[in-house]
Amino acid sequence: MSERNISNYSQVPQIFLLISVFRAKENRAMNVVKKIMLERSVEVEVACSVKQVYDLWGNLENVPRWIPLVKSVRRLPGDEEFWHWRFGLGFPLLTEWTSRITRRIPLRLIAWESVSGLPNHGCAEFFPTDLGCRLRLTIAFDLPGGVLGALLEKIGLERWLEANLVESLNRFQSQIEGEVLRQEARWGNSHHRHY
Repeated sequence: MSERNISNYSQVPQIFLLISVFRAKENRAMNVVKKIMLERSVEVEVACSVKQVYDLWGNLENVPRWIPLVKSVRRLPGDEEFWHWRFGLGFPLLTEWTSRITRRIPLRLIAWESVSGLPNHGCAEFFPTDLGCRLRLTIAFDLPGGVLGALLEKIGLERWLEANLVESLNRFQSQIEGEVLRQEARWGNSHHRHY
């Protein structure tokens, strides 16, 4: 059998939906299945200050702007550290989870972990550079083992996740650099008009 790779976004939400269904059945049956941790880190250099990059990431509701499969992220009422995520192509290929911010170091780190739904955790780290900021994004998903885990490995989920994260960070880089240039141009134009 030849190895298949995930080549488009339409297959991935189906996989996450299968994972959710598998987990529900696994929990009901109380079977013990060895789980697989899928973790990837990617980095991008951004020609913006650490503060500008950190501020945009600090509000997780911005994430769908550069990660297309993240349909929405919203802060839960009553606690600014809890967030509800919706991921996928849309119904019925959609999974959800709630995460909490586990650690915030201003201008350095934002870390989170899921507290319900699809088990995952990750962090965004911010490093000053000569260019501006290096952003490192690390995301990990706790996937089921057994037959489904073997299937996920066979179709190349790890390669897809890394490629998707690289594409998403490149999109983030383009968006923030464009926004900062537009803001600086507006500020420069209005600054010159007043003087």
